[in-house]
Amino acid sequence: MPAQTTTETQDGIPVKLLNAAIGALKPHLAALMLVSRDFSSEVAEQGDTVRINVRGGVTVRTKVEGTDITSDAPTNTKKDVVLEFHKYVSWASSSMVTSLTLPEAINYLPDAMAGLAEEIEGAILAAMWAQAGNAVGTAEVDLDASGIKALMRKADELKFPVSGRHLIVSAKDKGSLLEEPQVTHQNIRGEQATAALTDGLVGRIFGFDVFYSGGVDSVSVTAGTPPVTTVTTHNVAFHPSSVAFVSRALALPPEGTANAALMVDPETGLVLRYVQAYDAKAMNVLNTIDILFGVRVVDPRLCIDAVA
Repeated sequence: MPAQTTTETQDGIPVKLLNAAIGALKPHLAALMLVSRDFSSEVAEQGDTVRINVRGGVTVRTKVEGTDITSDAPTNTKKDVVLEFHKYVSWASSSMVTSLTLPEAINYLPDAMAGLAEEIEGAILAAMWAQAGNAVGTAEVDLDASGIKALMRKADELKFPVSGRHLIVSAKDKGSLLEEPQVTHQNIRGEQATAALTDGLVGRIFGFDVFYSGGVDSVSVTAGTPPVTTVTTHNVAFHPSSVAFVSRALALPPEGTANAALMVDPETGLVLRYVQAYDAKAMNVLNTIDILFGVRVVDPRLCIDAVA
C-alpha cells in the first residue's frame, strides 16, 4: 500500500524516510518474519483490541460401505489481540528535514531501527515463551544437539507440522550449537557446515530451521538461603501458525500541522508512522517514527519454551 501523507510538501521526505526506516529494520527482524502477521491501515490506539480469524479444521473419517459420508462445516474461530505496544524513536533537529538534509536524517536510522527492531523482537519472543503450551530443557544448561533432539521429540508428540518448524535462540545458545560437530562437520552437513563456520549460521538441524535473535529473554531469579541466582534463557521452538503479530495504523496529525506519513509494509507486516513538527517550546524540530502492535500465541500447542 502506498504511504499516506498529510501534505505533499518537503519533496515527499516522510515517504523517503519511512522507506529507509523499513530497509534498516528488516535485517534485524528474525522472529517477526517467521510468525503470522495481520496488518492494516485501519487507525487504532494503544489498548484497542483487534479480533482476528483463526482457521477452522476438518476431520478425517473412515468411509463405511453403504453409508452416507459425514461432512464438516469448518468455521473460523475468533481470537482477540490487544494492541498493547506503542514503540517509538524520536530525535530533535535544528531545522526541517529537506531533500538536502535527508542523508543526514537517514544517518540516524541504522542504530535507531536496530533498537526499535530489538523492542519488537523482544515483545514477540516474550509473549511466545510466556504463552507457550509446553517447555523443554533445563535452566543454565546451554542448548546443544541433544537439546534440539528433545525439542524434535516433543514437537513430534504434539503433532507439529513437519514443515515450518522454527527455533529462535539466544547468543549463548547459538554459540553452544556452533561448537557441535553435528553443526560444523563438513562430512555431515556439507554447505551448511561451511555457512556455520564462515557466517555463524546454524541452519537446519533435526527438522528445525534455527535463527538467532537478540530479543530472546533471559530471566534472573534469586531465592534461597544463602541467596542463589538462576538465569533462565527462553529460546522458542514453534510453527508460524501458532503466533499472531497484529499491527495497526496510528492517526496522522491534522492537515497542515505537521509533515507526516503512514507506511504499511506488506513484507514485514509493519505499519509505521513518521511525524515531523516544530516544537515552539523547545525551539527545534521533532522527528518521530513509531509503531502500534500486539502479539498473541493463538495455538499454544505449537509453541515450546526451549529453556536453557
